[in-house]
Amino acid sequence: MDCPHKNHRARVRQRFENDGLKNFAEHEVLELLLFFAIPQKDTNILAHNLIKKFGSLENVLRAPRSLLIKENGVGGSVATLIKLVMAISLYCKAHESSKRTFKGIRNIAEFMITKFEGQSKEQLYVLCLDALSNVTAMESLFEGEINCVAVSWRKIVQYVILSNASDIILCHNHPSGLPVPSSNDVFFTKSLRDILKPINVTIVDHIIVSGKEYVSMKEMGLLVND
Repeated sequence: MDCPHKNHRARVRQRFENDGLKNFAEHEVLELLLFFAIPQKDTNILAHNLIKKFGSLENVLRAPRSLLIKENGVGGSVATLIKLVMAISLYCKAHESSKRTFKGIRNIAEFMITKFEGQSKEQLYVLCLDALSNVTAMESLFEGEINCVAVSWRKIVQYVILSNASDIILCHNHPSGLPVPSSNDVFFTKSLRDILKPINVTIVDHIIVSGKEYVSMKEMGLLVND
């Protein structure tokens, strides 16, 4: 007699192969994912329990590994697989084709908000612009509290030069709290502005993101290029 779990798995996989995930409920998406970490047992109940515990499929994927592994039925392999899915998604967003045309600072800020989704630490992005103000390269060059002591000026300058940037835009996140520039943020930006002057590269703006909100240091009058 065929194993009922095996037949069920085959049907779920066939649905995905035929139509993708468009007709899947959240628990079915998670159930399918769990097939690859739990080879024989029924994963439907575990999928339901995890979504009930964390509130949604997205919350399960974003949950800390330390919390996932405490749930009954979630071993190390399951927790790693779940975290891998979110990590791959964020990795792909960070490595999208870098040359983009944006319509103003607001458009750039809205794009950068997606870059910081799921980040629990501060990250500093440098966006390099060509002579037509197109973003030709962007990279996260620093993680941690933004200050002049911790940041490698050499790394930023080398990146700007290698990217052949005419100007740059800085963007970093405040994972908790408000998108309000600190005294460190202002001092860091002005110091970098002075370092870049000899190579004729201007800091067009420094955008600070927190959640779905942002502020522009230029719009706040905190970034003046002499």
